[in-house]
Amino acid sequence: DGIEAFAMLKEHGIDMVVSDVDMPRMSGFTLTEKIRADSRLAKIPVVLVTSLDSPEDETHGYAVGADAYVVKSGFEKGEFISLIRRFIPEAFQHLKPGGWLVTSAIGALPSSEPLPGV
Repeated sequence: DGIEAFAMLKEHGIDMVVSDVDMPRMSGFTLTEKIRADSRLAKIPVVLVTSLDSPEDETHGYAVGADAYVVKSGFEKGEFISLIRRFIPEAFQHLKPGGWLVTSAIGALPSSEPLPGV
């Protein structure tokens, strides 16, 4: 729910937003626009993860301020972890191979496979 997500962003310290585009009450596109318009949130990296795979949708995602646009049909865990590393590198400073990257939004990502660059 985009409205709920925006409210949570204003209340909690968030390092990175990973959002679907197709959500109830407020789309990920609109959520991204609202994040970019709020000076307290504008620098938070936003990754849109969606089934919308047209070039127009991707262009729109970047136009509203997304830092990355990931199509679900092409989703690969290693690439996603690389995005996290790019946007919040401090999350990996003390992570050891075989460790866990814990996030509040998606739970935990096991690193049973070697993490890129760890």
